[in-house]
Amino acid sequence: MAKQISWGTGIVIAIILFFILNGIVLYIAFGQKVDLVTDNYYEKELIYQKEIDKQNNSNGLSVPVKIEYEGNLLSISLPSGLNLSGVSGKIHLYRPSDSSKDKFYKLEIDPAGRQVIALNNFEKGLWRVVADWTLEGKDYLEKTDIFIN
Repeated sequence: MAKQISWGTGIVIAIILFFILNGIVLYIAFGQKVDLVTDNYYEKELIYQKEIDKQNNSNGLSVPVKIEYEGNLLSISLPSGLNLSGVSGKIHLYRPSDSSKDKFYKLEIDPAGRQVIALNNFEKGLWRVVADWTLEGKDYLEKTDIFIN
């Protein structure tokens, strides 16, 4: 005949199993890599109004900024009606799922107001493109998402 476990022993075994399973879940959870869009959320929040103002400046242009992706080429076209001789800025391509793959480029437009970036070695998936530029003391910001196949 098999020996039965008393109810007190069963409760102790259940509590021990509960703590062991919780420990396993915590170990797995803390071992996961977490990629944040930015590491400094507080500082980013403080300058968020400036970013909104830059986007409003960009939205107020008579001809919109064009960011297009086609055939592994990213094309950024600034409005041709502006005097683009003094333009400066940067282009940030970031991967929301893996911040270690972020890329930064200096804005270097041709005489037609266009810059083309080859995306041949980029990992497939979602990328966010942010063009941040300054012209004649006024700041502009344009954002779009692209999906690389």
